[in-house]
Amino acid sequence: MTVNIVFLDHDTFPEGINIKKINKEYNLSLYGKTQDSDVIERVKDADVIITNKVKITKEIIESAKRLKFISVAATGTDIIDIDTCNEHNILVSNIRNYAVNTVPEHTFALILEPIPIGFYSRQ
Repeated sequence: MTVNIVFLDHDTFPEGINIKKINKEYNLSLYGKTQDSDVIERVKDADVIITNKVKITKEIIESAKRLKFISVAATGTDIIDIDTCNEHNILVSNIRNYAVNTVPEHTFALILEPIPIGFYSRQ
């Protein structure tokens, strides 16, 4: 059986990010942007939804009868109705290795940032 993968907001990914192929027959539908009014139609036959900013509500989840997995291309899952996913045995996960380079780089940049004179002075 072919797996239907729908990426609802592909334009939120920077250029040069490649989606790795999976070892299964699949159809990948990439949408640059998706309005709330278009989500149900776009995911109705999806086995997998990839989203970054598009909210996945109870109504959307229950309309996608084949849905097995939601991948969030960001750090949080607050845009996903987790309770409804649990009720329907739908897995939810963040993208693996998200920001593995940028967070440590930012941390070291902050560590190396000079402290302004008077920053620790008591008034």
